Amino acid sequence: MARSPSHRDVRRLSRRRILGATVSTIGIFLPSFLFVLIVAPILIRHRAQPDVRGFVKGAYAAAIGTILGASVLLGKIAIGDWLTALIAVASLLVLFRWKVSNPMLVAATAIVGVIAFPILRPDWVFVK
Repeated sequence: MARSPSHRDVRRLSRRRILGATVSTIGIFLPSFLFVLIVAPILIRHRAQPDVRGFVKGAYAAAIGTILGASVLLGKIAIGDWLTALIAVASLLVLFRWKVSNPMLVAATAIVGVIAFPILRPDWVFVK
């Protein structure tokens, strides 16, 4: 008969998960943070040079393209029915029309989702 995990086992697993999450977060964010920390003073010192200006403009364009590409991929996954499409379009309209903070917009759309989910019960949300 298999034994059930003790409290000590559960605590050990929880600590490992927290440690793993912490190490993963540091591994994801530290390289870009260090890159900015090291490169920013150099860019500021040489910002008047045309080559540096071109590099910065290109970096901005690359960042915007990356964010847009990720948004399209996430949109394909997240928009699965008429309600989520309506929320996406309404969110874009609100963002372009008024200056609404992102957390406020996320909270408002989350409330709509929490209210609508039990009523609509969309099949595409559930993993089979």
